[in-house]
Amino acid sequence: MFGSSSRSQRSSASSISPFRSRKPAAAAAAAAAAAPPPPASAKRPVTPSSGRLPSSSSSSRPASKPASVSAAAAASSEIPKRNASPTSQIVERPGFSKSKENVTVTVRFRPLSPREINKGDEVAWYADGDYAVRNEYNPSIAYGFDRVFGPATTTRHVYDVAAQHVVSGAMQGITGTVFAYGVTSSGKTHTMHGEQKSPGVIPLAVKDVFGIIQETPGREFLLRVSYLEIYNEVINDLLDPTGQNLRIREDAQGTYVEGIKEEVVLSPAHALSLIASGEEHRHVGSNNFNLLSSRSHTIFTLVIVVST
Repeated sequence: MFGSSSRSQRSSASSISPFRSRKPAAAAAAAAAAAPPPPASAKRPVTPSSGRLPSSSSSSRPASKPASVSAAAAASSEIPKRNASPTSQIVERPGFSKSKENVTVTVRFRPLSPREINKGDEVAWYADGDYAVRNEYNPSIAYGFDRVFGPATTTRHVYDVAAQHVVSGAMQGITGTVFAYGVTSSGKTHTMHGEQKSPGVIPLAVKDVFGIIQETPGREFLLRVSYLEIYNEVINDLLDPTGQNLRIREDAQGTYVEGIKEEVVLSPAHALSLIASGEEHRHVGSNNFNLLSSRSHTIFTLVIVVST
């Protein structure tokens, strides 16, 4: 399940610089996924807001605060239980980017694994079109979302629809967040990180950021990344093994993690190498769903400072 948020904040720039800038900061986006707008004429079932899955949102920050792109990957299940009553009402739904809402919620189904098939597990929920999730055993139970992706959907398509516009907004000064939410073994890590043949949302976002920089001559960009883990309610720095049990603080510019290490990055390969290095310090373990499951939540943040 994906959520994304963005905060309005503007600034300027277009080559990569390893030096900090004291000029007004640019845009940022944070971990996990959002989606491009469906046609304005599209219709979908809608449920009360309390029955919606994790989503994306946007809000404004002071212009002096650098923008960033972050990615948060948690343990996930694509179909969490909801308390809200389902409804089959059909209403007009405007496109994502034109909607006044600043939070979007998308759901991605994964196919059954060989292990689940061997156990005789069956699919209980399925995608009914592009906007609804329906119960296999009681079709009258359905929930509506901003976008629903079936098990055959590629991560590239999920990114293009649910996250790419958040990254583009970050490069224009709008802080955003993309995150994956769900139970263990539901596919969060696969969606957010992916693999070499099928990159996830984070590597695709990093590649897009540098691609936009190459297409924006005349500006100077400063990119810094951080990567942290939340394990048993304790915050650890994955880029610095000595950074354990870090504290969350607040100042005039907002909330931050005290002592978190930030690395300046000059290329997509450099950024991805830092993620790979951080993964080596992450807590993992076996459970009933997976022999090697992530046992923590992670947040990858890319701060983008733009200057003319």
